[in-house]
Amino acid sequence: MFKFIHTANIHLDSPLKGLEAHEDAPVEEIRGATRRALDNLIDLAIEEAVDFILIAGNLYDGDWKDYNTGLFFSARMGRLSKAGIKVFIVSGNHDAASQLTKILPLPENVTLFSSKKPQFIKLDDLGVIIHGQSYSYRAVTENLVSQYPKYDSNYFNIGLLHTSLTGREGHEDYAPCTLDDLKSKGYDYWALGHVHKREIISQDPWIVFPGNIQGRHIKKTGAKGTEAILAKIGVGAQLEEIAQQAAEIDADELPGQIESLGRDIEERINPEINRISQIIGEENTKLAAMDGSAKAAEIAEKMEQGLTKIQRLSERYSLLKLASKILQQEIERYREEHQDPVLKIASGYFNNLTIGSFIELRTDVDDKGEPILVGVRPDNLRLTVGKMSSGTRDQLFLALRLATLEWRLEANEPMPFIVDDILINFDDDRSKATLKVLADLSKKNQVILFTHHRQIVEEAKSINGHNVIKIHEL
Repeated sequence: MFKFIHTANIHLDSPLKGLEAHEDAPVEEIRGATRRALDNLIDLAIEEAVDFILIAGNLYDGDWKDYNTGLFFSARMGRLSKAGIKVFIVSGNHDAASQLTKILPLPENVTLFSSKKPQFIKLDDLGVIIHGQSYSYRAVTENLVSQYPKYDSNYFNIGLLHTSLTGREGHEDYAPCTLDDLKSKGYDYWALGHVHKREIISQDPWIVFPGNIQGRHIKKTGAKGTEAILAKIGVGAQLEEIAQQAAEIDADELPGQIESLGRDIEERINPEINRISQIIGEENTKLAAMDGSAKAAEIAEKMEQGLTKIQRLSERYSLLKLASKILQQEIERYREEHQDPVLKIASGYFNNLTIGSFIELRTDVDDKGEPILVGVRPDNLRLTVGKMSSGTRDQLFLALRLATLEWRLEANEPMPFIVDDILINFDDDRSKATLKVLADLSKKNQVILFTHHRQIVEEAKSINGHNVIKIHEL
């Protein structure tokens, strides 16, 4: 047995069209919708413990505006890599090889199929073989399926293809092919992309357009690929109902609501379930000892009542767990989207100054609900400033100063950065790392460091490879 997700038409970082016509539309928030949709897809893959993900074209909307798009995608693929989930991609008309001028190396768990000819990947541990071919240019008008190989009888065969089949309303006729063309290959599943509306073409074999996971203009509304999952988790609630409930929640009240729900589950619901389960066990024992008299019927009725109550409590428990998860995700999303730009810059400096001992800085709240600053370790352990060593706190203070300076440089004239014996509490390795950071900063802003320690001078000389550092002895 194996499990996979088939998706397509993600159009990462595509703007939602039609926003400019609405003066009060939350433009920036909505234009991040494709990133949030991808995050939701990855959360689902990890939660469901799938073996792999298939992306049938148009992962990107076109050439990247900058490298942030590629870096975002690589970071999310890293999450899947840690979960042991592989990703297989064919490019489509929007992200064909000829359309992209910027590229980054793909993570090890990601495979992009060749655009020159059909390629296959065997997953021997799962008994699966995946066939696919990417677009080499935007308008592919030839039938790519004709070159796909026949099925391999030793594997479960999957075909990955970006196509409009014999044509679909609102979509260009790319890589045209017929239903018979697909069936003639003998594959068990055809994972198609390009058409933005979900459509099951055939169930024998499975031939599926999954649609897209985020609408690209204001007319594309409704569920986008996860409605069935959400309806299952939400005990029959529809996606629109869950979304409306989430929209009505005040983000400032989320921590308190989550804490209250957790207490309710631990203090009331779980003990009640345990108590009723114990009663059922005792009644089962009594029933086994009965000789068929009227008492058996009475006990059976009590058991039925107990089961009904357990079912009602279980449904409430499921709803509370779902609400808790949605609220927690909303908190994290809100924090990420509203993170101070200076804090983002300071995270990079802090990572360099501590030689990777901390990977980023984040805002959090303490037990009293007050905002605090924390450092995040590579293993995701979070340390408050009070728990850091004195040297690390000095490096944190320096990182914040450097970040503030760099942020000001974007809109203001450079001004000298002057510090006096800031390395006194740093060990040798972090002293060298700090000197390198200051040397890099000096390429765009004057840096003046005073010290009366000969060791610091010698360390500065050791990195003075390009005449960046000038040493003056007084």
